[in-house]
Amino acid sequence: MTNTSPGFAGYHPGCPASLTVPRGVLLSTSIVRGFPSLVNNLDVENRPFRAILLARPIGDPAHFDNRGRIVYDESMMGTGSWGAPSTVIGDAMEILLPHISKWFRDKQEHFTTFARADTRIESWFKAELLVLFNRLVTEQVVESFKREASVYSPKDSKRKRVDFRLCIQGQEHLCELKALCISQATGTPRNLYFYFRDNHVGLIKDFKKLDGIGNPNKWVFAFVYPAPNLREWNTAIASLPSTLRHWRPITSIDDFPDWVYIALWKG
Repeated sequence: MTNTSPGFAGYHPGCPASLTVPRGVLLSTSIVRGFPSLVNNLDVENRPFRAILLARPIGDPAHFDNRGRIVYDESMMGTGSWGAPSTVIGDAMEILLPHISKWFRDKQEHFTTFARADTRIESWFKAELLVLFNRLVTEQVVESFKREASVYSPKDSKRKRVDFRLCIQGQEHLCELKALCISQATGTPRNLYFYFRDNHVGLIKDFKKLDGIGNPNKWVFAFVYPAPNLREWNTAIASLPSTLRHWRPITSIDDFPDWVYIALWKG
């Protein structure tokens, strides 16, 4: 069996469907029910393991450390398989994601209202992130950020506007934001597949823009509301052109309520 823990030579970004850790301990999805998608690291050699979560499961007995990560003792581990992500998330997004998730999960009324009106209102999302990032700078979670940052693109020797440029732990991260309303409540043609077309409101436009920038830390936050059906979501991802399939969502629909899915895409 393959050991895919980041601390071992056998680890690689394309993890297999399940992972085995030292001493023959096989992690179980029942441990963090509904939250297996964002594994950060697996220190399971006589130590606890940590898995980053977007939200804390109600009634869960585990301990959370001061960075929002859940910590379990080996004695709590059962047997079974653990769905491994295709990418292990970096420390910067490990820090940022719980804050973003909590911020927007407290706004169910907004998302249900937007879905009922079948509207995108992308400026609202940018304004909310502006307030949140400002707070996180004050709390020293984020070192700095800039809205509508001008970034040089070596691909065409031009400067591009990026929704947010953040500095976290000394690293620069470029983030684009997309609002994907898929309710079609007022009869608009904007279903999920609409946003996977090469148009002015879809994901492809932002993927291409960020691909032209040399920075290695590139992200797209896609707020999908209501949350899509998993099969439909996977079909939509598979429809991306081959030149963009290095972009992948590293959050799981199962980790979110039915009224919103925050799909974090990594380029």
